[in-house]
Amino acid sequence: MSLFDKLVSSGASGALLGESTALANQSRAQEVLQMTQTMRQSMLNSAMQHQMQMLSAQAKNDQALTNEMQHLASDMQSNAQANMKSSLQKLSQSAAA
Repeated sequence: MSLFDKLVSSGASGALLGESTALANQSRAQEVLQMTQTMRQSMLNSAMQHQMQMLSAQAKNDQALTNEMQHLASDMQSNAQANMKSSLQKLSQSAAA
């Protein structure tokens, strides 16, 4: 092999090695970008899930308060009716006397 052939051969190998390194670096950069995007999406999903859990807990609390208010309103109505009946009976007794 002549000296020229050796120089051309070594230059071609160096160029191929440089291209291979550039491709490997590009591949690593794409992997890092994909991992970063995946991590961001995961964090967003976790935040959304947490928000949904908080909303669900608030809705349950609101429903419990609504149920309690309905129960109190029903009790108040029953008490008012009982008081009115009692008052009417007393008035009837007073009127009869």
